[in-house]
Amino acid sequence: MKNSALILWNLQDIINTLVAHHPEIKAVYLFGSRAYKTGSYRSDIDLLAFTDGVISTSDVNSWLHDEYPPVDLFTSYDEKVASSVINGSNVVFRNDGKNSNLIEQLDAILLWEKDNGFSEEYSNWEIQTLKDIDFKMSIIPSFPMDNNAETLNKALANLATSGIKPYFAGSTWQEIADSITKMIEIAMKKPLNFQRNAKSFSFDTIKINNEYDFQNMIHLILRPIYPDICPENLMITIDGAKKYADFGIADNKIVIEAKWINTSSKKAEVLKTLDGLKNFYSENSNVKSLIFLILYKSDVPIDEQMLNYKFSYEKSTPQVIVRFIKNVFE
Repeated sequence: MKNSALILWNLQDIINTLVAHHPEIKAVYLFGSRAYKTGSYRSDIDLLAFTDGVISTSDVNSWLHDEYPPVDLFTSYDEKVASSVINGSNVVFRNDGKNSNLIEQLDAILLWEKDNGFSEEYSNWEIQTLKDIDFKMSIIPSFPMDNNAETLNKALANLATSGIKPYFAGSTWQEIADSITKMIEIAMKKPLNFQRNAKSFSFDTIKINNEYDFQNMIHLILRPIYPDICPENLMITIDGAKKYADFGIADNKIVIEAKWINTSSKKAEVLKTLDGLKNFYSENSNVKSLIFLILYKSDVPIDEQMLNYKFSYEKSTPQVIVRFIKNVFE
């Protein structure tokens, strides 16, 4: 089914054009979010090209971005250092014993070789992206950031000393997911002090009466901090069944599911779904964190602490966070 909001790109067409312009290319690989099949329509297309010699960046930029805007091409003639022709960022083979070469380090997938043509083992040649999107090309540091946490903490401390209280979501997927969860939990507690003279938008007049109301509230809360939050753009598997996730953040590395409980039968249905989360890690290897938020009516008996503990797998990979939240906006 065609979607007027999407553009279809064919990797074989891109590679054919690429090697026609630059015959020095001897192999092309796919890496990054597209190789991991995150399903995001916002991600760029990261390609790694091994070459027989140095390719002029200006020669590539003279045509590539105009013809294929989503493509970020990294080139390497020594197969140890690859440089983006778009922004100059580098990825370096670390040679730390964990991987035998740059291809393994990047989890790159072979698409084409000069001697053998297109790979017969790869089949997902068509990629969809949103129309009219400004692609954020990959920026990869050219050196290992061993002390980045210490540097960041010092920067945050300096801001705090200056009277600025910065918001920091975290430096790991687990920390960020935990931060998002706390943000929703806080937002779902009605403040004691607010402008009661408001005529249209008041905490006394806000009503959440179904799952879609809850989803809109989550979207409203998170969008200023996570502008890439995207509803229903990723297919996930829960207990063997496929469904579109309610929200994806950061190229769908963080997935948010929102549920609504207003009756005892709905409670039983949700608990059955939660019981299937124990297999989530083995069915969705590309997701880093799943946040499962369940809003329930005050007249439905729920033991929040017990159920949160029972169904959360916060030490697993991917992490699964489950939170039951009483609806104060009834």
